[in-house]
Amino acid sequence: MIRAKFKVAVYDVTVVILVLPNMIDLEKIVLKKTKSSIDTDRVEGITFAWGNSEYVVAFEQDKLSHNLINHELFHLTKSITEHIDITDEESQAWLMGFLSENVYRVLKKKGFTIEK
Repeated sequence: MIRAKFKVAVYDVTVVILVLPNMIDLEKIVLKKTKSSIDTDRVEGITFAWGNSEYVVAFEQDKLSHNLINHELFHLTKSITEHIDITDEESQAWLMGFLSENVYRVLKKKGFTIEK
């Protein structure tokens, strides 16, 4: 399992990146941390908020692809900006780029090469 985090200082949030062998592991992590459940059936990636200032983006390791990463980062961008009432596309596009750079930096540092 890979776990990393980074700050998005301009929006005062933290992003937690998880790369897991399977999504059942994510269910266990969420249950342990929040005492609640999360539905990960037929899911290769998922994005959700833990409180007001921490967001989680999780990927199933064997399903990792550019499409999956960007799909989840779109959800993450929308979640962060909608929570603070930002609807400006330029701000959302900037955030999407920032998130993408940081997620790919983390994946590269952890030895992942995305080929699909």
